[in-house]
Amino acid sequence: MSIHVSFGVFRWALGILKKTSSWLLDKLTRWFILPTYRRSHLTWMKRTQLGASWCELWDGVEYDISFPHFGYPEPRACRVAFRSLTKEVSRLELILEVRGAGLRHQESIRVCNLNAHAIIVTLPGIPELELKLSEKNLRFSIEEYEFLAGKVVFPDGAERAHASSLRGSLVQNFAFNDVWDYRWGHWWNCNSIKYATQQIQEYWRFRYGFRTLLSSILGGTLGASWMSSFQFWAAVASQLFVLSNDGELRWRWGRGDEIVVNC
Repeated sequence: MSIHVSFGVFRWALGILKKTSSWLLDKLTRWFILPTYRRSHLTWMKRTQLGASWCELWDGVEYDISFPHFGYPEPRACRVAFRSLTKEVSRLELILEVRGAGLRHQESIRVCNLNAHAIIVTLPGIPELELKLSEKNLRFSIEEYEFLAGKVVFPDGAERAHASSLRGSLVQNFAFNDVWDYRWGHWWNCNSIKYATQQIQEYWRFRYGFRTLLSSILGGTLGASWMSSFQFWAAVASQLFVLSNDGELRWRWGRGDEIVVNC
């Protein structure tokens, strides 16, 4: 009986110790990793946010479109921004069609008083960008898009009808080229972390020349993938270096390098 009770107390103490260790490990990981993950993710958002890449549509009207996927904050919805830098447009009417995984989706768009200040339109009928697995291949919910025949109306009452725009095809960088890590209930884009680690690798591989004995030794040791990753996180943990907007390690007390994101 005493042995059974002692074993039960031991299991209880072991469970408490395991939970406490997990809690402490999570707190330390958040303190150690989260700020750098957040900077890397915000850098990605700044480069991919709506309004970062404008394309010409018709009669001086420009657009930028955003198809959200798992890396975007919720609620996720397709958004299109329009602007006209050269002259004002009284009314713009058109239809957006997206195609993917053998399906087509359409949304009617109408904006008024278009000028240099962008107008953002949310399109809830367009699906979220995600992978679609089938028995034969891999497809995406959105693979290409096109603005169907539309109309531009100017302040003087003149109207111009336009045929369909050029077809846009998505390269799906988020699935094929980007680096993601899922932690704390959120997907983090780690492209900047990967780039900074590669910079460390290249430094040791070419710091003392190309294909020299010293560069080969340092490239094979200090320039190894795991060693470069260790150097990166050690530099961040020292609080002497931070991850910059350009995906490089820089002195914490160097020039200002704040990230501004307009969501």
